[in-house]
Amino acid sequence: MVMVMVMCMASAEADVTLQRIVIKDQGRLSHGAIEAMLPYRKGDSISQDDVENIRRALLQTQSFQSISVVLKGSILFITTQENPIINSVVFRGNKNIKASVLKAAIQLRVLSYYNEKDIKQATAIIASIYKQQGYSNATVTESPHRLSGNRVDVIFTVAENAITKVARIRFVGNHAFSSGALRDVLSMKEQAWWRFLTYSDVYEKNRIDADKSALITFYGNHGFLDMKVLSVNVKRSPNKSRVYITYTIKEGKRYKLGRIFIDASAITVPVDMKALNKQLVGGERNGYYYVNGLKDIVLNITKELIRQGHLFIAVAPKVARSVDAKGNAVVRVKFSLVDVKHVFVERIVIRGNTRTFDKVIRREMELVEGDPLNMLLMRNSVQNIRNLGFFSNVKVSFEKGSSDDQMVIYITVQEKSTGVMGFGVGYGSADGLLAKIYAKEDNFLGHGQKVNFSINKTAKNIGFSASITQPHFLGRKLSANAFLSNNYTQNGTDSSADSSKTIVSSDDYAYKTKKLSFGWGFSYNLNKRWYDSIQLSFDRHETYDIGSKVSQTIKDEAGVSYSFTASHKIIYSDLDDLLNPTRGIRFSALTAMRNVFSEYKNLFAEAKAAYFHPINDQISLSAAGSAAKIFDYDKVLLENRLYLNSNYVRGFEEVGPRDKVTGSLIGGTTRFAGIAELNFPIGFPKSMGVTGALFASAAKLYGTPPSKGIEVIGEKEWRSSVGFSLKWAAPIGSLRFDFSKILQKAPSDTTSFYQFNIGFGLL
Repeated sequence: MVMVMVMCMASAEADVTLQRIVIKDQGRLSHGAIEAMLPYRKGDSISQDDVENIRRALLQTQSFQSISVVLKGSILFITTQENPIINSVVFRGNKNIKASVLKAAIQLRVLSYYNEKDIKQATAIIASIYKQQGYSNATVTESPHRLSGNRVDVIFTVAENAITKVARIRFVGNHAFSSGALRDVLSMKEQAWWRFLTYSDVYEKNRIDADKSALITFYGNHGFLDMKVLSVNVKRSPNKSRVYITYTIKEGKRYKLGRIFIDASAITVPVDMKALNKQLVGGERNGYYYVNGLKDIVLNITKELIRQGHLFIAVAPKVARSVDAKGNAVVRVKFSLVDVKHVFVERIVIRGNTRTFDKVIRREMELVEGDPLNMLLMRNSVQNIRNLGFFSNVKVSFEKGSSDDQMVIYITVQEKSTGVMGFGVGYGSADGLLAKIYAKEDNFLGHGQKVNFSINKTAKNIGFSASITQPHFLGRKLSANAFLSNNYTQNGTDSSADSSKTIVSSDDYAYKTKKLSFGWGFSYNLNKRWYDSIQLSFDRHETYDIGSKVSQTIKDEAGVSYSFTASHKIIYSDLDDLLNPTRGIRFSALTAMRNVFSEYKNLFAEAKAAYFHPINDQISLSAAGSAAKIFDYDKVLLENRLYLNSNYVRGFEEVGPRDKVTGSLIGGTTRFAGIAELNFPIGFPKSMGVTGALFASAAKLYGTPPSKGIEVIGEKEWRSSVGFSLKWAAPIGSLRFDFSKILQKAPSDTTSFYQFNIGFGLL
């Protein structure tokens, strides 16, 4: 507790010239350091009224537990007792969460001052971490252990108690949607064996409100504008290790979207109504009122008004319910434009970011000092900060500034760990057993940079890659990245065109390659849906240890080659979900000048498109196609040529044009591929992430570069297949199991009824 004594000894209030400062302190701070904290210096004019300013200045340093300030004549007497110094931070009872994790979260530093406010905040953070991992009954206490020399050991004692799991979630009053569909909306899930790597089935009281909001939003996005959560009942088991949650809801009517328009009658300045009316899209989905679409319309109208220079006009949506002639419940939405008070942002104060630099947070703000205060842009700014993934909590508060038309914004963040290290093993039909060691940091040294490093090993390949990405290069909305990779590959080829197995043990049919690459790239979001990037790379490629019976095409590449490649890629996407889309279109076009300044130079172009369409809430249709071609070449490195495998046509291993004599895959220069999928549930709970899909895929590859003495087979045929895929969004990643029936193939192709792949991508 801070104890303050202020003694006013002078008999008059008149200013005096400060002649001397006398400091009495027995701590580690020098008198000069304490003097530097004062707002007054020798020779300054001072009075008894200024003593309070001195007291406040010393208090704000949080360095002292008691302060005495006395002004006697022209002499200032200051007596202080410093806060203790933290000698060490100790955790006891933390069996399930490492001390290093807790220490990183609370940000208490050895040799910093012991402050009760910081200690209480640290205690609350530790308790919050335990609650997030399901220890809702955990308690945390702090006790200082005093040492000589005004030092203290800070000891946190944790009683973890039993973890609390969600045993069952029930719904009462739901008619339009099944209980299973509603459970999928919630962040808390029922306990199940497949959640062994997640904490989604852990009970946390604070998540109840978020789940209530998620239910309301879900219903609102399906036209149920009046839906309410009447009550949430939580019942604990006798040993408090399990809870049973019951939501009682009232669905109400389901509304279609009626008339939607903008009303500008309440404002006095002219606006471009034609441009504003173009923003009135996305308010319905499947014929029904769509809440998230309404929010997007408000944001888009606001941004258009700002673009037109109208900084103090707000958008107020008003919803009117009615029944049309056919008896359908209908909502009419009027977006009223209203003048708002002229209030400006005086200051933006960021607190709690002990690791992350202020600039990393400020660049996510859609408002800066001096801007008009727009609450919609403010909410978007807070969401942008949350989307960084650096903080477990982000709060915003406001205070009046230096005048009525000025506002101070306080943004308080709570940091969390942003680094991951680990290893993984797996199996793929194409690569066999694979292993990976990786390290990732999304907020490197608090600068917001993303750093990745990995070492990968498969049956044929070993290599490493490293990269660093700067999201806001040179303070602009430009992402820059640099990368380095090195790979060694053992290549085995078939001894005959009809062979069905790859031979890697015979030196006669094998060769090795090394590739070292480094470079950099830049990417930029042109707008909400268009994304543009360029990349430059330098490569050293070597082919060596070539067997006597490999294809002449491979022998022609013996030795070392150096090259430079420049590529450009543009992407359009309006997908509803980047990882697991069910609606929208994605298109990309890539062009690259490869191996410039070498004999293997060529121009490469590829276009890809994917379309996703929901048939209903559980069944969706998706289709994708790609076309790629190599132009303007005399020679093309084998690694730069085009190939086919299960990524393009399912049920096939590495296939395509081959050397008839050796069976070596020698690739092509033109490739077409397409696939269609019908995705549907197969009886598992949706939250388990297991679904099925029927697929049809086809591809063709041709245009093998000519090589002296080589007869090519397998170049003219189409490859096609149909089948069934089992998909699992597992805790360790997206897994896909394909069962294929081959419709068309070349005699030299290698096929497989069953294949295992990582990832759900179409092409």
